[in-house]
Amino acid sequence: DFPLNCTDSYCNNDKYHKLICGAGRTRGRRNYMEDFDFQFDSIKVSHINGGQVSLYGVLDGHGGVDCAQYVSDEFPSKLTVELRAKRPLAETLFSAYIKTDVEFVQVANDSQAGCTATICIWDGKNNMGYIGNAGDTRAVLCRNNQACDLTRDKKASDPYEIARIYREGGFVTNGRVMGSLAVARAMGDCSLKHTSKRILIPDPEVTSFAFEQEDEFFIIATDGLWDVMSSQDVVRMVKELLEQNGIVRGMS
Repeated sequence: DFPLNCTDSYCNNDKYHKLICGAGRTRGRRNYMEDFDFQFDSIKVSHINGGQVSLYGVLDGHGGVDCAQYVSDEFPSKLTVELRAKRPLAETLFSAYIKTDVEFVQVANDSQAGCTATICIWDGKNNMGYIGNAGDTRAVLCRNNQACDLTRDKKASDPYEIARIYREGGFVTNGRVMGSLAVARAMGDCSLKHTSKRILIPDPEVTSFAFEQEDEFFIIATDGLWDVMSSQDVVRMVKELLEQNGIVRGMS
C-alpha cells in the first residue's frame, strides 16, 4: 500500500504549502536492511519567515547499519544547532553533513559502515526546497508529469569525481574508489577517511528548487530503485499510486 505513515505538514496554516509524506522500505534479496529514513514536519526556526522548516532524509547504508543509523539519529539535532547560527539554509545543510560525518568517524572505531545521504530542508512559507546529496541516493521532482532530477549521482564512475580523487592521490579501478567503494561521496567509511587526503568526501552537492504550481510531488529514494527504473518511470508509477489513493499533490 502507498503511501505509508502519512502526515500533513503545516495543515493548520493556509499560508503554508501542504505536503503529504509517505515512507516505505523493501528489503530485496538480502536478509538484512541497512537503509534508514527520517521525517520532521516542523523544526522551529526563529529567523526564517514563517518560523519553521521541515526535514526529510533517505540514507542508503553499506557495510553495516552503524553509519546510516547514526546519521538518522544525529543529523536532525546537528541541523537544529546549525539553524541557530542564522545562516542561509543551503549553508546550514552543508555544515550539518560535515559535522555529522566528522563525529561518526571519531566515534566509529573500526566500523566499516558508511551511507549515502539525500536530505531535504523544506521551507513551506516560501515553497522552497534545499537538497543535499552525497552519493547515489536521488531526489526527483514531478513537474508537468515530467521527471526533473534534483540531484546528480555521485558515483565513482563520474569523470569529475575521478579527476578529483586522482588529484587527492587516490585512484578508481573497476568503477570503485580505491578498488572498494562504488560511490565517490558518502558518510562514514572510516578506512577511506583516516588520512589527510580527501579521497572519499561527505561533502553534499546542495541544490535548491522552488515548488511551482505545476509541480505535484518529489521523491527521494536509494539506488535500489534507480538502478532498475528510470526517473520518469518512477514518477509515472508514483503518480498512478497517488491517484489510486485519492491524493492529488504530495511528497514521498
